[in-house]
Amino acid sequence: MSLSTRDLPAHVQFWHKLRQSAAWDRLGFGAWLRSERAPSWVQSWGQIWGSRRHDAASQLPLSPVALAHRKFGQAMIMLTIGFAIIGLRLMGVSLSSPARQHTPVVVGAQVKRADITDRNGVILATNLPMEDAAIDPRKVTDPVQMVNHLATIWPDLDMVALLQRLASSRNFVYVKRGISPREAQNLAQLNLPGLFFLREEHRIYPHAAEFAHILGYSDVDNNGLAGIERRYNSQLQQQTEPLHLSVDASIQHVLRSELLQTKQQLNAIGAAGLVLDVRTGEVLALVSLPDYNPNDTNRHEGDNYFNRVSLGRYEMGSIFKIFTAAMALDNGLVTVNSMFDVSQALVSGPYVIHDDHPVNRAMSVAEIITYSSNIGAARIALAAGVERQKEFLAGLGLLSPMEFDLPEMGKPEYPKNWRMINLMTIAYGHGLALPPVQMVAALAAMVNGGILIQPTLLYRPDSEPIAGRRVIKSSTSATLRQLMRQVVTNGTGRFSDIAGYDIGGKTGTAEKIDSHHVYQKHRLIASFVGAFPIEAPRYMVFAMIDEPKGNEFSQGQRSAAYVAAPLVGRVIARIGPILAVPASPARAQNVRLSAQAIAQNGGKNAKLPTE
Repeated sequence: MSLSTRDLPAHVQFWHKLRQSAAWDRLGFGAWLRSERAPSWVQSWGQIWGSRRHDAASQLPLSPVALAHRKFGQAMIMLTIGFAIIGLRLMGVSLSSPARQHTPVVVGAQVKRADITDRNGVILATNLPMEDAAIDPRKVTDPVQMVNHLATIWPDLDMVALLQRLASSRNFVYVKRGISPREAQNLAQLNLPGLFFLREEHRIYPHAAEFAHILGYSDVDNNGLAGIERRYNSQLQQQTEPLHLSVDASIQHVLRSELLQTKQQLNAIGAAGLVLDVRTGEVLALVSLPDYNPNDTNRHEGDNYFNRVSLGRYEMGSIFKIFTAAMALDNGLVTVNSMFDVSQALVSGPYVIHDDHPVNRAMSVAEIITYSSNIGAARIALAAGVERQKEFLAGLGLLSPMEFDLPEMGKPEYPKNWRMINLMTIAYGHGLALPPVQMVAALAAMVNGGILIQPTLLYRPDSEPIAGRRVIKSSTSATLRQLMRQVVTNGTGRFSDIAGYDIGGKTGTAEKIDSHHVYQKHRLIASFVGAFPIEAPRYMVFAMIDEPKGNEFSQGQRSAAYVAAPLVGRVIARIGPILAVPASPARAQNVRLSAQAIAQNGGKNAKLPTE
């Protein structure tokens, strides 16, 4: 049987033809193959392929040694050929496939930042692995062309700024951080040399704006810049366990939705609210409007970032009459039946103190609180004096900065020279401005038995001891609860009265001050604070509407009685069942018209003192 080259494998045919070519001899391979300088196995190969007419049938029988050399040589050449083919194949792939050559690679990963959860474990802030688009300027052959390609994906790209960064000596330049999977796919298809992806952990806020003024936000490098994110930045960077907050996602949603609705209905410039556990000091909800989406902090105005609950300072109006009554009652200066003449306005120099709805008679302390008499509150304060008033308010922590879990915390503002006129106006909430959260913390002590507790946004387990300080007698606190209940049943807070719970509260309507320290009658702060169930208070709800405009939703009124009181009533009606608060015994059988029903019938024939 004859064997021709056509019967040989293709790769062997290739080398056979190469050996027969003139190039083979010009390169010296033929002579070297047949020379004695070549290894024995090479010489055997030369013998195999030594003639141009290579016919297996014409070969002489080989000796055993030559046959072994031939087989070894064949094996070595086959290995050499195999490696050469693989190398050529890889080279061909790299040269013929520019798409693969420039496919962006993914590098890097940042350390995870701890999650933030509500008191029930609901995630409020977490991390999501995302990719950033970056460029190594050293590998960019045509910066202008690259920037033009990138602009097809991001039309709003600042092309000039990017070109300037590409001209720098940096190792890499960010194009965009936190890109979407579709954007990453589109980038990869552009086949841009020097482009790569950097995988990082990006902070995500699943509830968007719902907790904005509690959580704050962090920057692209996961550094906290506001709120809890900033206050506990180091802890969140170092720990792996979630940061457990005191807030309740359900309560937060109710409070924000009610505040937002009222703000929109009354065309107000802002709103704020707070829900506080008066026994533990835990904040269950905190809302300031307008707010912002911490997932995208570039689309909002400056006012959206202003926290009215903790950073804002406001004169809170007649809510302060609770403190005035507490001061006089606790010091034994008055009883609830003590009478004060409120028939005439009080005049102090150029200042005149009057009531919106004056009466031509004397009022008891209980009536002064129920019907919110400015003259009556001023006369109670006169019975106490300046020093006693300052000492009492200082004991409640209202004259010094309050420690809180948010870095955005305002400081109280009050007169340096506490004169007689200041004594009287502060008695009904004008002349002392402070953050609402600071006032609510002090009000909680008025109803919880007299213990001032530091408010917190961190979860406090039931087993954790609560540190507090007594500021009034428990008997005084009980009396104040009765007075606050009368405000709701008979006075300015009647629109907060709802089915199911006995609420005790107090309205506050204050005129805002302009830059020249002149009170503006057309610019009001309408507030209400309510505690429930008032017979044994557990929770306090505060709401404030900034510059409401009277319309059909408020019977044309702008005062707290018509604006803030019904709002708080609606909030309590919704959160009471969520918090599993039992209905008040008297309310189960004798249910008054709820705030919701009053709103539905327009509050017709219901007239309240407007302070």
